[in-house]
Amino acid sequence: MDLSANQLKLLDNYLDLVILWNDRIDLVAPASKEELHLRHIQDSIRASELLSRHVGEELVSRETFLLDVGSGGGIPAIPLSIIFPKLVCTLLEPRSKRVSFLEMAKEELGLSNINIEQRGLREFVELSERKSGYVKNFHISTIRGFPDDDLFLKFSKRILSSGGLAIKFAGSSYEPMEFKGYDTPQILQYNTIDPMDHRSLAVWRAV
Repeated sequence: MDLSANQLKLLDNYLDLVILWNDRIDLVAPASKEELHLRHIQDSIRASELLSRHVGEELVSRETFLLDVGSGGGIPAIPLSIIFPKLVCTLLEPRSKRVSFLEMAKEELGLSNINIEQRGLREFVELSERKSGYVKNFHISTIRGFPDDDLFLKFSKRILSSGGLAIKFAGSSYEPMEFKGYDTPQILQYNTIDPMDHRSLAVWRAV
């Protein structure tokens, strides 16, 4: 994927912020900057290439709304928001210290296309359904490292537009479940720059 010098600099600056804050609030597993770059930034870039091919031109040509569940330190939502400037990301994170980090990162990096909500998925969806702004407005929901697929898919279905995608960032051996209200899930395999580092995206399309 061709990224501008400014996008690459923003990704590197974001990683520096993660490293700076990691000792205070345990955002990611400790590692060298090189390892973290491979594990999180390169992973996001490679996944973005796959998403761009799978989702199509709308990721880069029109405003697309993404809901990231359990954002933690902002991976993958913040890298995705840098790579795809037309992507409008809502980051859900219930833990206050991580929300403080996300708000700081948004300001430091100048990311006007992300919004941060200190809520879990269930609370966010139920609150949204009582309002008029979010219901069925999202084109994509994402999750990484979250064990409860049932909860993720159930509540994602309530806020995804028809044909919207629920996407789980997972390991190479992950086997997605079928779930009512979605087409048969697809597994998209990819590698980071390390050919032995196998990853996958599980993709459910809402019907």
